[in-house]
Parts: sequence; structure tokens; C-alpha cells
Amino acid sequence: MRFLAPTTLVLLILVPLLVLLHSLRTKRRRQVVSNLHLWIDISENTNTSAAFQRLKSSSLLLLQVFFLLFLIVSLARPTLQQRQLISTQICLVIDNSASMSAPATSKTASLKTRFDLAKAVAHQLVDRLSTNGQMMIMDASLLSNDMRQSKLASTSDRKQLHQEIDQLPLRTAEVDFAYLNSFQNMYETVLITDSPPPLNDDLRSEIRILYVGENIDNTGITDLRLTRDLSYRPNIYVQLQHFGSSPRSIELQLLINDVWFDNRIISLPPDKSETVIFDLSELQPQSQFITAKLDVQDGLSTDNSAYLILQPEIKPDVVLVSARQLLPLTHLLATNPNIHFTSATSRTHSSGFGDIIIFDQIVPDWISLKKQPEQSLMFLDPQGDFPFSKALQRNQSTNVVDQHRSHPIMQKVPLLDLQARQSTTYQLPTWATSLVEGNANVSGTTDSKVLAVPLIWAGERPGGQKVCLFGFDAFNLRQSRFAHLIPAMPMLVSQLIEWLTSSTQLVESTSIQAGSPVRLSRRVTDRTLAIRKPDFDIVDIPPSTNIFTDTTTIGIYTILVDGQEAGHFSANLFSASESDLSQLPLTTGTDTNTVLSQLTSSTQALEWIEVWYYPAFAALILLLTEWVVYQRSKRAGL
Repeated sequence: MRFLAPTTLVLLILVPLLVLLHSLRTKRRRQVVSNLHLWIDISENTNTSAAFQRLKSSSLLLLQVFFLLFLIVSLARPTLQQRQLISTQICLVIDNSASMSAPATSKTASLKTRFDLAKAVAHQLVDRLSTNGQMMIMDASLLSNDMRQSKLASTSDRKQLHQEIDQLPLRTAEVDFAYLNSFQNMYETVLITDSPPPLNDDLRSEIRILYVGENIDNTGITDLRLTRDLSYRPNIYVQLQHFGSSPRSIELQLLINDVWFDNRIISLPPDKSETVIFDLSELQPQSQFITAKLDVQDGLSTDNSAYLILQPEIKPDVVLVSARQLLPLTHLLATNPNIHFTSATSRTHSSGFGDIIIFDQIVPDWISLKKQPEQSLMFLDPQGDFPFSKALQRNQSTNVVDQHRSHPIMQKVPLLDLQARQSTTYQLPTWATSLVEGNANVSGTTDSKVLAVPLIWAGERPGGQKVCLFGFDAFNLRQSRFAHLIPAMPMLVSQLIEWLTSSTQLVESTSIQAGSPVRLSRRVTDRTLAIRKPDFDIVDIPPSTNIFTDTTTIGIYTILVDGQEAGHFSANLFSASESDLSQLPLTTGTDTNTVLSQLTSSTQALEWIEVWYYPAFAALILLLTEWVVYQRSKRAGL
């Protein structure tokens, strides 16, 4: 302890002066009386003429001395050392993903979740914020690549910080902490989570991580999808994964429209996954809701159920319009059991036939008409202008350098090790997304200028028509080896056909991971549109908006067009990283003290905190007590 006003301690001299005042003899006056008989028993010291008398024990004196001591100490402004966060600018990131809803401890008597514990730790950190420090509370689910460019509000108002922590929601979705790798600003980052984030080694030493909870065994559904066997019969593929140190038997139930359909007893080895397939060949070809459910009580409930929309089989008519023999593409389309394939030339093809039309080095005349056709279009090295995109330049020796792996067309497609001898760069429309990009040498230039150009792009036009364009001769083996890329080429073409087919649907995909945005068809965005969530909460979609982001609730979502049910899609957790509740390191905590103990002395600084109000409050209490004691003794003397 030290004092900010130590000179005030000189007033301590008043303490012995107070004691001296209590030892002074009371000055007596002479009084004439008629008889001394009543005064015989008075002690001798009464008759002495000394100025001081023997000090008697007095509760009033004791209270007055302590009152004076506490008052003087308070005026001296005492301070105590307290460990504070080393930085005065703190960004506190709180993990609010699905796994944080798990119990903080495996003890069944504990009802506190990891998220509750994280909030309690956050409140403690706010209280430990230095007097001149500022802090901002970051919702981990809002992490994004452009977060470093956003204006993040920080404040030193502890009341406001406590309110922001209390209002932080828990989301049943996955959080991608990889974005913290690009989080560069003036704030020191403190992350409260229940699993090690995927950070770069250099960044891991800069971000201070507090782990909450303890390792718990858990079993979850990590995948649910519709597959078909060699006879093209529909099957439901369910993947289960057990995260624990001991084997476990569990019951898996399959429900169709919330009615029991089948069940299996599955034996799961430790830290292994199992695949279960249910035969659906006896079901009627109509839209139905599939639910896979685990009959178990474990650490996490959100991954014990998964949902799927079983849609009637749609086989689109795919037409390849070409004057050449594109054997790799023709063979791939002709053997695809999900489509009806037809080949034609520009002379024999009718503009009104086909759901998906593939033009090989052709730009049809009717594409310039104002009336937008309903078919989905795919162009292979068209070498011409479009009303929505102009050919900018011809490139030589184009090498693939990047691809959009999160787009439905490119999901799970291996990296393309590809070089095209020639390619055409097209102006990318505002509604389109670049799927594959390359570094191209500009044709006709004497220097070695290299540009990043989109080789393959796709998008949905404002009227709802879907368009995909290949800027190079993809299936000409003299121009590129794209046709020989196995399995990349067939996967990309298959997913591209599926994406183009979905133009007749209201959403791109009827099954998404919770928290992922849903793109709605532009055909209905000019109508009254709403989404009914699994909790029956209805969210209105603003006009001309085709993105819905509130998908953190697990279950079936219903699309309402003009107040009527028009379609459905499902959201599931499907995240092994969230289902695995046993990723915590040895140094963790199940209460605020043990969690905060992870902040070692090397990551904290000592700061002097004023505590004058404590002795001041004690002095006030002593003053009131002294007054009460004096009043009682005065009444007793009467």
C-alpha cells in the first residue's frame, strides 16, 4: 500500500492529543454545602490538585480514536496494487458458437454452460480494466475478412460493457476463428473459447486465449444427405461420430414427416465415425421432411438431430449446341442419370427447347433480346460480346491461381492444376461471382504484364436466369487439359449442372450449414416474401433482397411467398469441430477464478488502485456508533 497524499498523515498527531484530552482532570468549582457526610466515600484523587488523572477505559475514546485513524487514512488517499490487463486498448472476443451451449463441467448437478462461464469471466475482465483503458466486446459469430476495416467501437464505460456482455446471444452455429489471422488493428485481443482456434503460430503468441469448461464425451451427427446406389434408388446417408475415450452404443432413429420410419443400434468406437444408410426406395416421389435423431443425452443436444428436404426427382433437359465433337463433355453428359441429354447445332436447335443450354463457341442472336429466356445458360469460350458482359481482351498462357471453394459449384472440387493456352477476359457483371481465376499474359503486348482474370464465372441475373461462362476452350485438349482433370472436372460439371437446375427452385440449396446465408431466387424477390424459422418466428424479407442470413437455428425453414408456403430448406450443425467437446488443453477452468488464473504474471501488469472510500466508509460507521454510545451513556447518567 502507498498513499497519494502522504503529507496528510501528519494529522495522526491528533490521535495522542485526543487521548491527552481524555486524561485531563475536569476543572471543579467550589460549592458551599451544609454537611460533608455524603462526601466521605469520595476517593482521594478527587481532592488532588493535579492537572491529569489516571486514564480510564472508555468505549467512547476507543471509537473516537479509530474514527480519527480511518478519517486520516482516507484523506491520505491510500492505493493498493492490483493486476490489470497489460493493454489499455482491449478487444474481447467471446466464443458464442454451438459448442458453448455444452455444460462447463461433466458433473450432472452443474447447470452452468460454457457460455455462462465465458460471460462471467468477461465481466471479471471488465472489472479489471485499468482506469485509463478502453475495451470493445466482439461477437465471435460476426468475425469476417473485412472486420479490420469496420469501425469497432470501444469504450471505458464499464456499465455499458457489462450490458453488452449480458446481451450477447448464443448461436447454434459454427464460428470460423481463422479470420482472426487477418485481424490487425490497434487493439490487444483476448479470446474466451472452449477449443483451440486455428491461428498462425506468430499470431497465437499475440492473442491471449482463455479456455472455459472441461473435456466431455459427446456423440453427434456430422452429415446427412440423399444418395443413390448403382440402380439409382434413393438412400439416406447418415454419418455419426463419437468424441470420447470409451466405446458407446447408441440408437439412431429416422423419421419421415415426423413419423417413425426406421431405427438402428450403432456401436461407436472411441474417436471414430460410422456411416449408416437407410433405403428409401419404397417412398413416394414427393416432397418430404427427413429427420435423423439420436436417442441420447450427452454434452451437446444441437448435433443429436439433423434435417433434410427430400425433393421429387427433377431431370432437366440439357442441350449441347456445338458444331464440334466434344467427346469428353458429350460422354459425361450422356452418362449422367440425373439429366436428359440432347446434342444439337445452331441450325437445328430451337430457342424454346431445353432447361439448360450449353453453347460451345456460340453467342445466339436471341440473347440480345430484351425478353429474358427462362432457360439456364452455359457458354464455352464464346469469343463474343453479351448484353450483360463485354469481351475485354484475349490472353495467352493463362495459369489458374485461385478458385472460390465455398461456392456451391466449387465445393469439394480439388485445386485445379491447369494452364490454358488462350483465354478471353470478360467484364464481370455485378450479379456474377468469379469461380476460377488465373494470371494471364495479355496478348499483343511487348512487356511481361500479368493480370488476374476470371476464367470461370457464374451468377443469377436480376430476372432469375442463371448464367455460367468459361473464358477458355475447356474441353479442347489442344488448349487445356481440363477434360483430363479427374475427379475435378466431373465434380465441377456435375455440381454446375445441379446449380443451373436449381433455377426453378426458390433457394440454391435445400440443405445448408447453420449460420450460412441462403440465396433466394430473384424470381420471387419482387413479391411479398417471408421466412418461417423452425421456432415459428416469421422474418419478413425486404423487397429486392435475395439473401437471408438468420439461419443459426437448427431445423426446417419455410419460404412464404404472398403468405403461402412455396418451399423449404434445412439448416444443420454438421461440424465435427463443434461436436468435439474434448479439445480443451490441460490448463482450463470450470469457474471464473481458475479461468482467470490462465492470465500469467507475464501477461499482466500491476497498477495502483485508489481505495480511499473503504476507510472513509468505516469512519462514517464509527462516527454513527460513537454518537449512539454517547447518547446511551448520557441517558444512563441521568
